[in-house]
Amino acid sequence: MAFRAKVITSVVLLAPMFDLEEARSRALAAVEAMAARGVIAKVIGSVARGEINRFSDIDFLVVQCPPEWKYRVEGVVE
Repeated sequence: MAFRAKVITSVVLLAPMFDLEEARSRALAAVEAMAARGVIAKVIGSVARGEINRFSDIDFLVVQCPPEWKYRVEGVVE
């Protein structure tokens, strides 16, 4: 399933990942924290594909963001 979205920005959460469930849990928590502020984000990359390794990070694609949060989203994720 393909989706079309205007890319607002992307956010990366850097942290050593050893477990896919931990990575997905952290990704979900970050997506929920962003959503609470009106930011709509999707998890992309290795975590979304289920192909993590110890060097993986968590990549987010931000598809909707209130103007006042555009440059503060990374602080919410971290």
